[in-house]
Amino acid sequence: MRIGYAYPFKVWPTDGGNKIHAYQLIKRFLKQGHEVVTLGDSSMTGLKLASDPEEFLQLSDIAYLRVDAYPLGRLPEITSIMENATIPIVVELNAPANEMLAFSWLGGGERPVSLFLRSIDTAKRKLHALRAGHHIAREEKLRRSLAKRWDLAICVST
Repeated sequence: MRIGYAYPFKVWPTDGGNKIHAYQLIKRFLKQGHEVVTLGDSSMTGLKLASDPEEFLQLSDIAYLRVDAYPLGRLPEITSIMENATIPIVVELNAPANEMLAFSWLGGGERPVSLFLRSIDTAKRKLHALRAGHHIAREEKLRRSLAKRWDLAICVST
């Protein structure tokens, strides 16, 4: 079977959990004897590379698309595949849309020790969360509209 695997980030080198997961999945597909077609990711050997969504769909028997906290609205190639596919679509939802909020917290790391700096930090985080709410709602609406075309959804997180 020719599996079209699309994930919007380079899989190799595996410098994070999301890339390790994608790398292991692709390696498993290959080990099972499948051909793997990818869209724009030439970082791994042994894959067939498609230059655009149309070629990706022509070369694939099934599309396996990975969706994480990155907004689909910023991934026109992935949404194009979902909108134009005549082959079965499997979508791995690896993060709910509201996980964008977890990635949106300013700065990361340890919070300030001083009460004054902590209150400023908290205010910044709340303002940022308020602004992110609109983007999350828009992302959820987009995912719902595209989900009508999916044949199977694998939900990794809640």
